[in-house]
Amino acid sequence: MLRLLTASTRLVDALVDPLRREWTAVVVLSAYACVWALYGVTSKCTKNLNSDMAEILDWSRALDWGYAKHPPFAPWLVRAWFAVVPFTDGTYYLLASIAATVGLWFAWKVAGLYLDPQKRVLGLVMLMLVPFYNFFALRLNANTILTPLWAATTWWFLKSLETRALSYALLAGLAAGLSMLGKYWSGVLIVALFLAALSYPHRKEYFSSWAPWVTGAIATLVFLPHLAWLVAHDFPTLAYAKASRTAPTYGRALQSAFWYLPKVAAYVAAPVLMLFAATRPSMISVVDTVWPKDGTRRALLIAFAVPHLLPVLIAVPLKSQVSPSFAIPTMTLLPVVLLSSPQLAVTRLVLDRLVLLAMVFPLAMLLLSPLIALYILKSGSVGSEAHYRMLAANIEKHWNATVGKPLRFVGGDPHLAYGVAAYLSDQPLPYVYDHVRSTIQRSEIGQYGIVLVCGDTYAADCRKNSKLFEGAGQANAHIQFWTVSLARRFAGVAGPAIGYYIVSIPPRSNERKMP
Repeated sequence: MLRLLTASTRLVDALVDPLRREWTAVVVLSAYACVWALYGVTSKCTKNLNSDMAEILDWSRALDWGYAKHPPFAPWLVRAWFAVVPFTDGTYYLLASIAATVGLWFAWKVAGLYLDPQKRVLGLVMLMLVPFYNFFALRLNANTILTPLWAATTWWFLKSLETRALSYALLAGLAAGLSMLGKYWSGVLIVALFLAALSYPHRKEYFSSWAPWVTGAIATLVFLPHLAWLVAHDFPTLAYAKASRTAPTYGRALQSAFWYLPKVAAYVAAPVLMLFAATRPSMISVVDTVWPKDGTRRALLIAFAVPHLLPVLIAVPLKSQVSPSFAIPTMTLLPVVLLSSPQLAVTRLVLDRLVLLAMVFPLAMLLLSPLIALYILKSGSVGSEAHYRMLAANIEKHWNATVGKPLRFVGGDPHLAYGVAAYLSDQPLPYVYDHVRSTIQRSEIGQYGIVLVCGDTYAADCRKNSKLFEGAGQANAHIQFWTVSLARRFAGVAGPAIGYYIVSIPPRSNERKMP
């Protein structure tokens, strides 16, 4: 323990040294990304990719300006990543971990503008213990992908606000546009930064410069091609958002709004309480933190608070359900808001110990990861996510033996369709027909065929959905049905078995005889 404490002391020395701190931060964050990616590989080795990650991977195989549920940034990023590295579950978890770590790096840069060196290190340590940057980050989806985008937008916007330099204004506009291409929820960040600029002490100089107009123009230009795609495809993403987020009653919307902030606070409670225990703030410093007298700090507080308050304010009027996962990318300014008060002091001994905790925690979780993997297997908590690769192998073997042509589409249960498609070597596209409006034409299904897969308890759904293609030219005699029961094993332990019902609908032009 003494050696570890000595190591943490040396690390803090490097992080507060003006000549070493930036490269030291890069090394620390690189190690952080690798350890958590390794944790993801080990702890999730008894399952396959979750449906969100599989969905993004499937979309990335057909680049477009938009997709059935979300705008295109996440699929673009995944496509670029796997153009450089081979696809495995592990390399996907590494991408997810890197994305969160880039968000931490931008938060480190932002903290450097407003915090002294010791507080800056403490702020980074606090964020490294927030689950949004580790456990949640390993599930790459439309919320977690915003973490680096929102952090970059915030950093470049604040630099633009302070310097009015066109280079920072351009970068802020680019990051804001890409944030909107990640998820429309990024609009709340843009509103927050605009309100912060309005309250900024030198707002007249900022708004009389070219900076805000360059930022707005670049963000609009980045978003315009997706807007054109939306119009051409009859706004499928908005239809999905309405179907998935609309509350059944205003009471349910009110309930989600009421619990939103407490749930978000629970996710950051542990590191924030550690911070308070370390700094022991006085009532004066608490008041100065809640509503700073300094105009710049007040503007930063507004930029941080608005993305947390807006979900509460809009939930009931829009009759929508807000999820605490919306807050995943919102923590960039948390260290600045909590630590920038000059009334707050940080002692070096406490800082060394907290850095030690930040070093030990991910390593401890890595050691526990095999036990977590075993628990996931035995509990059956991930359901079909344990079997995507096995299902893909079964489907691929049958399709190749009976059809002998590339499999282009997989349908059925949406989660199964996305998950199985990710592991098929033909890289088929998912075709789903729940509240997601597919951009795939029915005529394409008739031309190339499709495989439908459902859990065996929902076999009727697969049979029902196979009827959708009777008019597309397939011969009913060639449609095949079969079932399979799969159980995953790990370290000699078998997980629960789950049955699946599969329908193979060959291409209309297929002349090969079915056995």
